[in-house]
Amino acid sequence: MSRPMRILLSLVLLLTHQGLSSQNCNSVRYLDEVFDGVDVLSGVQFAAADPYGVIGSQDLLLDLYMPTGDLLEKRPLIIYTFGGGFLIGTRFQPPVPQFCEHFARLGYVVASIDYRIGFNTASSESAERAVYRGVQDVRAAMRYLGQFSEGYGIDTTTIFLTGTSAGCFSALHSTFMEEGDRPASSYGILLEPADMGCANCSGNNYIDNRELRPKGIINNWGAMLDTIYIDPIAKDNVPVISFHGTDDLIVPYNTGSPFSYPVFPAVQGSAPIHQRLDHLGIMNQLVPLVGIGHEPWLTDATLLDTVYRYSTPFLYEIMRPHTSAIVGDDSVPQGETRTYSVTGQPGSQFCWTVSGGTIIADNGSSIDVLWNATGIWAMSVVEVSSIEVLGNEQTMEVEVVQPTAVPTMENGTSVLFPNPVSSMLHVSWNTTPSTGTLQLFDTQGRLLRTIPVADGQEGVVIDVTDIPNGIYVLRTAEANMRFAKTAY
Repeated sequence: MSRPMRILLSLVLLLTHQGLSSQNCNSVRYLDEVFDGVDVLSGVQFAAADPYGVIGSQDLLLDLYMPTGDLLEKRPLIIYTFGGGFLIGTRFQPPVPQFCEHFARLGYVVASIDYRIGFNTASSESAERAVYRGVQDVRAAMRYLGQFSEGYGIDTTTIFLTGTSAGCFSALHSTFMEEGDRPASSYGILLEPADMGCANCSGNNYIDNRELRPKGIINNWGAMLDTIYIDPIAKDNVPVISFHGTDDLIVPYNTGSPFSYPVFPAVQGSAPIHQRLDHLGIMNQLVPLVGIGHEPWLTDATLLDTVYRYSTPFLYEIMRPHTSAIVGDDSVPQGETRTYSVTGQPGSQFCWTVSGGTIIADNGSSIDVLWNATGIWAMSVVEVSSIEVLGNEQTMEVEVVQPTAVPTMENGTSVLFPNPVSSMLHVSWNTTPSTGTLQLFDTQGRLLRTIPVADGQEGVVIDVTDIPNGIYVLRTAEANMRFAKTAY
């Protein structure tokens, strides 16, 4: 199979290797249509496979929709599989181009793909084989786009599957059906004796026939042969948002045979899929279209907007980086510098804001702050992932206090540092205290600790981690020294 033609594509990707050119802390990419135009690369062959009822091989093609002028090096991918009951349909039937263009203007790369259609409508087993062909063809498309992801500017860790009706049958089964779940019919039936092979063994051999996993699914009135295919394992933790008419007579909202035709195998629609995902604790959302039938957006365009309105934030939440809380001291003496850090995704950038202090070093996920003014000040950080998705803002309050004055010993030979202290108090001198001991008291005069000092010893380090915050006195024969124990 030849490599794809890239004449048009080269114009789109001319500058993509600049990557994320700046920290776009206010990006609305993937939430709003930030691109005015869409470039379409049509008729790209991604696989060839044996079709139903015909001797020979069928070329499978896809159309790729990309945001015009996009400078991002890697973009999330949406793969759209058309509907038509596994009997009819094309990759460019309404509203497929409209859907693909919308999400491309949001910043996604979108592929509308072919898959093999046709089956014996008098055979339940033949219908099962049609679903399995769809599984194979979706996976072949994912392998192809994974193989050439660099040229198309695709992030292969962020792939979403969608489509309508039969297309969503293919998307759901491609994601959740394991090799052990293969229907017995896929190994051959009376009028279709051929073994169809494994789910990753058809169409092409890209990426060594490995399986790429989707990040999530937009299910538009699809169903599954059995929701038990969704296993309680990490691999199947794939979020799903489902749209389905409660009066759908073609693909049941609950459970039944498609078209209410008992020859077809019973399937489980969006309601049981939602229940299974809920039971397993997998992120999902069901949007019931109350009183509405099958493929409703063909007659009511507002329902296409409904799908946009719910699915757009759903996909964004899946992609959102989960930044850790800010780590660092929340009480600091004025004029001192502290380091603050978070943990995020590899390749992310970080947008920090600090009041009451100056960022003197920015190392991405960590900063050094010089605290200039006393008071309670706010600090925040927003993570910007490599595909320009914003994380949830993390915030922290820092109290900046007046530094405590430290009286020296009368003979000027002793120094305490740091002061205030959080855990370790350092005491140094030029002349060893005459008593050979240091005594630690609280403000009530209670002796908390006696610290021996050896002859010739030039200093000690006192661990005060276990004492409460407050004011304390360190006593020697020469002087009493006050110091503060704080939480910074």
